[in-house]
Amino acid sequence: MEPYIKLTTKTDAFLNLWLTNVSGFDQHHHCLPCLKGSRSKIIEMKKGKYQSGFTAEGKIEKPDPYAYLCAVIPSQLGITPNVHILMERDDKLKFTYEDDNIWVEVTGMCRIKINPLPPDDEKVLLELNQELYSRCRNFQAGWQLFPASRKDFRVVPGLNPKC
Repeated sequence: MEPYIKLTTKTDAFLNLWLTNVSGFDQHHHCLPCLKGSRSKIIEMKKGKYQSGFTAEGKIEKPDPYAYLCAVIPSQLGITPNVHILMERDDKLKFTYEDDNIWVEVTGMCRIKINPLPPDDEKVLLELNQELYSRCRNFQAGWQLFPASRKDFRVVPGLNPKC
């Protein structure tokens, strides 16, 4: 079965909503720019919030090696119920994700758990005043999936603290 996604927003909470294929990792950035790949056309870019009842569905373009769905709710505290769904192709599987703000159904993919950064790596980032990197789920996913792309933070200039 071809990878396919359907989603519906249940509130108008999301300021950013995107689906991208993931083919690599750039540790000089966090948020979407750290995940190399191309953004899907299934979810249109909007200025302002996505309204309750927004729907998107279609065949996931370029699902290999990974796909990533991200839905961000703005918060002054930086702690929100954002949606981060990392996926890998598996033609036999189907999963559903639902919370108070969104409903998502994906076929032909399996969900991959995003692990936090290893404590030693997180410590180095915090010492470099790069807390945004250490808590960014996109960055954590890239770090987890592409170990060959990692470099020692202490000798890599140009970490971009602003996304």
